[in-house]
Amino acid sequence: DLLRFPILFRSWTPGDRYQPSGFNIPQSVADLFDFARVPSWERGGWPIAVQEGRVIWARLFGPDKAVALTCHSRKAILFEEFIPL
Repeated sequence: DLLRFPILFRSWTPGDRYQPSGFNIPQSVADLFDFARVPSWERGGWPIAVQEGRVIWARLFGPDKAVALTCHSRKAILFEEFIPL
């Protein structure tokens, strides 16, 4: 219910930060990569969803706490990634 359009998708860039659902404080995406042991060669094209210039979702790490589903949510958006063979 807190999502507004447009939602843009772009690759990760150094300095991106957000607070994934389940975390108490915002995290840098670079730190999340390190924690999840994402190889450096996979990071360049890592998809990030941005709303009004703010990161709201990242592959593997999920939605930002501010836009995550709750028991009071009335709507949801499903992001699907297509990887061609």
